[in-house]
Amino acid sequence: MGPLLKQHVLNELKASFLSFVGKNPDTLIYGVWRHNVWREIHCFREALIQSNIGQIAADLMNTNEVLLFQDTVIWKPPDSLHRVQWHQDYSYWPLDQPRGITIWIALDDTDKNNGCMSFIPQSHKW
Repeated sequence: MGPLLKQHVLNELKASFLSFVGKNPDTLIYGVWRHNVWREIHCFREALIQSNIGQIAADLMNTNEVLLFQDTVIWKPPDSLHRVQWHQDYSYWPLDQPRGITIWIALDDTDKNNGCMSFIPQSHKW
């Protein structure tokens, strides 16, 4: 399938988010967990509108329409104190059935050494 967003869009998203959150000492130690930045940062909204992310989600769910419930930006600078623990996203969603999808877009390069996302295959069926 290839990348969902072009590199210059990812660069703009990252720069805009870092400018938005600033660099206070607590942010550097704990990181940032922020919901619905698409409503506050114009380029996040534009990336959603101009990309095919919604169509990809609809295709994966075999439906004609999807609704953006929320976006979540998790920014964890090096040496931050807190981790995002293992979890299933659905348990946090206000849905009566598991008919949702999460799309993860990394704004930084990630690998096993710096905390990339990992998952347990088939765990969505638990």
